[in-house]
Amino acid sequence: PQAELAIHVGCALREPAANELLIYPRSVLVAVSEMTAELAAHVRTALRDSNIAEQSLACLLASEEQMASALLHQA
Repeated sequence: PQAELAIHVGCALREPAANELLIYPRSVLVAVSEMTAELAAHVRTALRDSNIAEQSLACLLASEEQMASALLHQA
């Protein structure tokens, strides 16, 4: 019998086709240098501009002082 589902492995930003599972094995780390209210939007824009799926984002790297920031947690 034919398979009814397809699996696509990659890191590129794209919509899945019907009956397709997208897997993002590559991980992206984003270093935070400045805390702003637009941090989450800046990260999403940078990923989109680089054609990297948001699901590939593994972590945000920030200084010890920035770790407790509500802006970082919102991002």
